[in-house]
Amino acid sequence: MTNDVLINIWKEIIISSWISNEKDLVFLCKRRNDWILFFDNKKDIYIRFWREGTKKEFDLQKKFLSYNFQVPEIIFSQEKWKYFFYVEKSLWNEVLWKQILKKSITYKEWYKYLYNVLENFLKSQKLTINNDWNLKNIISQLYMDNFKKEVLKLKIIKSDFIDRLYNKIYNELINNKYFVLTHGDFNSWNIFKKGFIDVEDSYNWIMWYDFISLITHQYWFPLEWERRINFSFFTSDIKKMIRLYNDIFNTNIEKQFNLLFILRWIWACSWMEDFPEEQEFRFKRFKKYAEKYLNWESILKFFLEEVNNINQYLKNKEKQN
Repeated sequence: MTNDVLINIWKEIIISSWISNEKDLVFLCKRRNDWILFFDNKKDIYIRFWREGTKKEFDLQKKFLSYNFQVPEIIFSQEKWKYFFYVEKSLWNEVLWKQILKKSITYKEWYKYLYNVLENFLKSQKLTINNDWNLKNIISQLYMDNFKKEVLKLKIIKSDFIDRLYNKIYNELINNKYFVLTHGDFNSWNIFKKGFIDVEDSYNWIMWYDFISLITHQYWFPLEWERRINFSFFTSDIKKMIRLYNDIFNTNIEKQFNLLFILRWIWACSWMEDFPEEQEFRFKRFKKYAEKYLNWESILKFFLEEVNNINQYLKNKEKQN
């Protein structure tokens, strides 16, 4: 069957279940993991549809809800024939990054909403702390083998440098045995004023990973290319979020920031063959941070200096426009 035929079958299932009607039901897109997304304009609800009864995201979303994470509320679910679908409430408005780029909200408003969602996220995440620790799984899920293969192929970093880097990482990971329910892609691309979406790839992972993703994600991109940095945190706001994390988890994330940052970068630099120029950009930038990591220098200090420079660049560019 073609996609159009399948979409019409799914529409009929939704309409026959009295969830929506033909006038208000809109097909939005086909996403990863072979699921389809519909939207009801009038009821302001989303309907997520799978073939073959796949329920992974549904089960993950229920798990997040059980710990009071701010993910969309599930209203209804049904399995019909070989299909499974569920209905969720909309979080309303656009994701925060679109609002800040369109200047429909100010930076101050954007940061306030982001901070509030983060606070709730961390408090809920703390409830999921566990000790299901496995070094082999960490290495595999961080794509460390693939990262080494790609970076050596481009001849940007030498093999002995990677070996020294990995040896240090292994030794430090041994003492990081706390895991939490992890979103995996927690950043303002997936965050709304009242919560967050896109939990389909969530898993049990090292407890700082989502936090590091949030404060560093937008800096994976160049400043001038199509996929570029368009907005940036004030360094004072990054420090405020670090204090929040430390208060909630009763820890001092600064002491482990070097390791955390390097691991996030290894993941972010992997599997970039479809964007060769950006891949090279990331590997070269990674090398600077990795050198500091091996020399026991403060990556946090270097990162905040870099953010300051980016903010100045964006400020100057805005004046020119």
